[in-house]
Amino acid sequence: MAEILNNLNNSSENQLVISNLEQNKLVQNNVAIETLNQANTLYFQQDYQGAIEAYEKFLTLGQGDWVVYHNLGCAYKQSNDYYRGINAYYRGLIFHPNNLQLYKIIIGDLLHYGYTEEAKLLATKALEIFPEDIQILSALYLSLPQFYGSTEEVEFHRQRFNQGLHKFINSFDLNTPEGLSLALQATYTANFNLLCQGKSDRYLNQIFGNFVHEVVSKVYPQWTKELPTPPLTTTGKIKIGYLANTLHPSGIFTLIMGWIRNANREKFAIYCYYTGNRIEEFYSLFNPYCDHAYHLPYNLESIAQQINQDHLHILVLATIGMEPLMTPLAALRLAPVQCTTWLHPVTTGLPNVDYFLSSELMETPEADLHYTEKLIRVKGVGLSCGQLITKPYPTKSRSAYNFSESAIIYLSCQSIFKYLPEYDYVFPEIVQQVPNAQILFLASTVNQVIAQKFIKRLEIAFAAYNLDFHKYCQILPLQNSEDYSNLFLLSDVFLDTFSWSGGSTSLIALYNSLPIVTHPGKLARGRYSYGILQRMGLTETIAYTEAEYIEIAVRLGLDSQWRQQVSDRILPLHKNLGDSEDSIQYLEEFYQQLIREKLSYGS
Repeated sequence: MAEILNNLNNSSENQLVISNLEQNKLVQNNVAIETLNQANTLYFQQDYQGAIEAYEKFLTLGQGDWVVYHNLGCAYKQSNDYYRGINAYYRGLIFHPNNLQLYKIIIGDLLHYGYTEEAKLLATKALEIFPEDIQILSALYLSLPQFYGSTEEVEFHRQRFNQGLHKFINSFDLNTPEGLSLALQATYTANFNLLCQGKSDRYLNQIFGNFVHEVVSKVYPQWTKELPTPPLTTTGKIKIGYLANTLHPSGIFTLIMGWIRNANREKFAIYCYYTGNRIEEFYSLFNPYCDHAYHLPYNLESIAQQINQDHLHILVLATIGMEPLMTPLAALRLAPVQCTTWLHPVTTGLPNVDYFLSSELMETPEADLHYTEKLIRVKGVGLSCGQLITKPYPTKSRSAYNFSESAIIYLSCQSIFKYLPEYDYVFPEIVQQVPNAQILFLASTVNQVIAQKFIKRLEIAFAAYNLDFHKYCQILPLQNSEDYSNLFLLSDVFLDTFSWSGGSTSLIALYNSLPIVTHPGKLARGRYSYGILQRMGLTETIAYTEAEYIEIAVRLGLDSQWRQQVSDRILPLHKNLGDSEDSIQYLEEFYQQLIREKLSYGS
């Protein structure tokens, strides 16, 4: 053998010769490596079109690992080619059929783009391979559309969610450490899209809330026991804590910032707990008004330990349901009294959340039935709006946006998930009577696929009136802050949504003296604008039927004198909002009475 090898090495005739086929493979392999390196470089340089071409070329030379298909899919999506993006992921799944990340990415994208049925089908297949993955379980049993094509779809998905919720909960064996660990992960699941159906969600949220409570009680028994009410501080103060990840100037929490800014510091010690990442803004906004301000890691145990050590009397968990961590946190017992607020307008269903701090102007007489918590109807609306001194002026003209100077512009800029199909007819009813009407919608909170589905739905609604949707309506893309503000200043009328009305957007409309047409719904989330207008004393544009809503919107469009009169009334009436001192006084009296009673009874 050694002699043969020696002869092969030393004889030119017997030199090792690579076949043409092998040479081609070697050249092809080198080209593939160079192409892949080029594709990766272009991808990380954010040259997505170049990356697409390089990745596709690479895939003609050989099979890539799952990351190649991931990057290719992301590059397509960054180039607004959503369908080819998802297709790239599917191509990767053909060659990597057991890759969990690809399954999750595809399922997440299908849900994001409104393909709920396709997502559930893929989740069913994925669950056979990964039976204990929480994200896949959630997609299969709890996923809901953020957009509905018809009223019938709403009821179908609601019934299926009800069934899926029970299956989801029954997926976990709480009697084993492994099952309990998985169940704890499941408590971070949020059901935000349930709110988009315009129904009372008490029953469904209570089922999930009881499940979460059972899980955290088993995992953290030290933090779910009833707590005695601690004595007042040495200076006789009640200790109140506020917990959220939105404690910064642009967060939704600023709507109730007045509760902290105007707190009676002689009677209350204020603790603020922030879990977000805008740390400097948090301290600069809250340090002047807090006795203790904490920036805490986004970790359940760290947050629970700190709050537990502070021995609060009352804890206000302001945004349960808006961030996953808040649900299991709110299921703990970290203070003798625990409250949530109307910033997230639905009951938590959690046994350890005692009170729901809402507004007397936003709740109907029968609203107690909508909550598992005891409903507290705080005076007014509980807002902290600041005082409007003068009306701002636009920095751009209508022509800069290609808006007609003669058009009556109706601005309806809510998130698309707030528009239920049963109310689509309202828009063609209005423009049928206001021939020069232009209705502006915003697609900034959704992707273009959902926006196109919304357009198709409205095209059908307008066609039923023999009207061309595109003649009367525009759906605008994401606007920068200047352009967004200008939309309110250049518009004539603000059209509120029905089942889930504007909160912050309605305030912006009022800041810009823009008349608001609103219709109060049966649930608090459909009565935000109604409450705000009632508080201001600006009630002439509140409609109590859909027909009246259309009538008011039409009159505002046709009667320029009345429209101007309504607009002129907004500025002087804005003072009625302010910091809502009577709301704060009512709330603090409630706190004091509650703690007095608890201390008296030794609870």
